[in-house]
Amino acid sequence: MKLIKYFNLLIIMMATMFSCEYIDEPDKKPAEDYVIEAWEYYLAGDKELALETFEKALVKDDKYVDAFTGLGWIEAGNNNGNLAGVYWEEGKSYDNEDSDINAALSVLYQANDQLQACVDAGLIVINNDAEYEFEYMPEINAALLHGLMASAYYALEEYSFAAQQMNAAVPGQAPHSATDLPALLLSIMNFLGVNK
Repeated sequence: MKLIKYFNLLIIMMATMFSCEYIDEPDKKPAEDYVIEAWEYYLAGDKELALETFEKALVKDDKYVDAFTGLGWIEAGNNNGNLAGVYWEEGKSYDNEDSDINAALSVLYQANDQLQACVDAGLIVINNDAEYEFEYMPEINAALLHGLMASAYYALEEYSFAAQQMNAAVPGQAPHSATDLPALLLSIMNFLGVNK
């Protein structure tokens, strides 16, 4: 009888050991780590894995703004500006003052001729950090935002604001004239690469 008890105990112990081996450990990685990992994949050229990893960040924290920023840039890179905008707008709904999401939106708004929205988003970024530069895409920076806002202000016929933004975008070429409109427009177009 003792042999049967020991045998049953041994079977229970073995079953417990094998079942513990297959139990998944809870995912303890924070959303922030997923976003960092996702950007590493993105910069290495693996957009699909980056997309999956940004989505994992949202599983961890469904309001994590940096994940929405990354998802938007992936979609923008896939020429899907509408979906990029959806991600960025949702991210902004969780943190209206986030610089990275507002910089992305400023770029999108300017491309979509949403001129006042371009300016509003750009000003949030510049007011947060006059020397702004997006960590993962350094070409998205304060100078670009000033140029985008100059373009928007010009189209809104607010030429003095357009000239001020160009002075900030390219201080070495300041001052830009708010009265010489063809020269101001040419400066804006050259800065944004429209004439190239």
